[in-house]
Amino acid sequence: MGEPDVRDPRIKGFSERYFMINGKAARCENCHKKIKVSEVKIINGLIYHGECINNTQGNVNTEKRDVLKTMGIGAIIAGASVLGIDRLASASTTISRAGGTYNQGQFVLPGLFSDPVNPLPGQVWYRMDAGVTAFFDGIQGRTIYSNRNNNVITVSSRGISNGLSKVYNDGADFGPDTLLGTSSKGQYGPPYTQTTGIQEAFNYSATSTIYYSVEGHYFYPIKLGMGLFYLNEPVTFKNPYSSGSVITIEGSGQWSTDIIYSGTGNAITIDPNTTAITIRNLSIDNPTGTANSMIYWSSSIGGTGSSLVVENINNGDGPSSGYLMYFNNIALTVIKNINTPSAHAFYINGYASGSSYLYLQGQGVWSGTSSTIGNLSLAEISGVNQQIVVNNPIQTLKLSSCYATGVELNAPIDSLLIDNSVLGINGGNGPNLIVNANINYIKLLSNTISGSLISSTNSPTQNTINYLCIDGLKNTYIVSYFNNASNVKIDAIELKNIAPGTFSSLPTQSSTNGTTAGTVSMDAVEYRTEYKKYVITFSGYENDTTTNQTINYPLPFTTSAVISANNTGLTISTTTTGITITTPDSTTTYSGIVIIEGI
Repeated sequence: MGEPDVRDPRIKGFSERYFMINGKAARCENCHKKIKVSEVKIINGLIYHGECINNTQGNVNTEKRDVLKTMGIGAIIAGASVLGIDRLASASTTISRAGGTYNQGQFVLPGLFSDPVNPLPGQVWYRMDAGVTAFFDGIQGRTIYSNRNNNVITVSSRGISNGLSKVYNDGADFGPDTLLGTSSKGQYGPPYTQTTGIQEAFNYSATSTIYYSVEGHYFYPIKLGMGLFYLNEPVTFKNPYSSGSVITIEGSGQWSTDIIYSGTGNAITIDPNTTAITIRNLSIDNPTGTANSMIYWSSSIGGTGSSLVVENINNGDGPSSGYLMYFNNIALTVIKNINTPSAHAFYINGYASGSSYLYLQGQGVWSGTSSTIGNLSLAEISGVNQQIVVNNPIQTLKLSSCYATGVELNAPIDSLLIDNSVLGINGGNGPNLIVNANINYIKLLSNTISGSLISSTNSPTQNTINYLCIDGLKNTYIVSYFNNASNVKIDAIELKNIAPGTFSSLPTQSSTNGTTAGTVSMDAVEYRTEYKKYVITFSGYENDTTTNQTINYPLPFTTSAVISANNTGLTISTTTTGITITTPDSTTTYSGIVIIEGI
């Protein structure tokens, strides 16, 4: 006598004697046999093959598994059809689709977050066929956790062990209930993970066999759910292959997912043999301030093969002396939308033996913070409010639309451009450009400055700015142009559109007493390579001696100079180095201006 027919004609998907999903018989992950309906066992809401239940828990193939979680009870969903519904207006909404009208009770939303009215982007509603809904009549609080996309690893902060869920890891692949050190899904403690399942998710991610010869192995992306993820020990992402790897770590929002580490050293370390990393949408905190860094990656690949994307990161408590994030030997770095009070936000060092690029945008940091950068072909920084410290050479550094910013130049730069920014670090007192190295070209375009502009802290070493161009500058807090910068030599300077009263002292300004009385003030209102112009103001000038007075320009003309205007009543001549005032040999006082132009 044959095996009895276990089909239920009401439920689509129970065909013959096999457990069917998407029209195919499901296979056991352990023995790889097709699973009969009569062989299906449900334990703690998970589907198992009865013949393998005592042999490493043989799950139904997770790529085809839908598991119904309902108050700790599991049940089989077969024949659930996908319906393209973005959201339900309310829990009582009815939807006419596929030839029938269905209410909210006939729809279930797969995923860790089951808000039927406001599903997350990309979530899809399943329509329960009539027979299936009848099969689950009376069951309350239905939520389906779907593993249709098995290439994304889910990690939950909630589980049975921390009392936040009635099912293991709240239905996610990994979480607080995960077995310590495992590299497989569905393994539960004790002993429990010490990293809320993140280390174990890393371990499993590295088992991916997807490979491309250029980047290396594509590891399974990791998705962290909402909540607090406590790290009682550091996490290390290890690449078991000799080739590079590509990894993605993503939270559910920079204000929704929080990784908390209270230890020392580096909270998260990325394997050096990694090609590309993407980290986004989460918070990272070190409430004790004892960590060296929260994320550490020193690539051993270099060249064009190492790239990093970090975006939408919040940090409330950072390391007190280390860096929030430390990245070394990276060819391409893109960082966007970071909020941190850390004294040292980033260490970003490019590939020293080749081209490297940094794009840093929208970093909301607290006063007094800084980031250290270097070994870059190009660094574009915009929308940040912090000091940038250059410790290794950079070819081109551009700062745009920054607030309370400044640059400490401890290594050579070929070209530095700062535009449409507010320069004013250290509470607005500056100095804003600390020049401790030779700089080829600096241009300041349409900026506001608070505090002294240029300083140096490595005296007596002589440093040179080959060309300084200032076009459009307004000082809101007048201090000196230079501050302890006698060891900074400027070979050429160009000044345009400087607001009156911007500086109390410029390298193109001077004031000299008259021989007997009064003053002579010189101001290079324009000083460019191809054109130079001085306005010289005489105020109550008197010389009742028989000796002419000669006054040198603060910065000389190059080849020629001529007097284009003189209303002082004095006889004055010029050379490329200064003016000579013929003595009137009287007690008469003279006032007015002299304009001198040239090259």
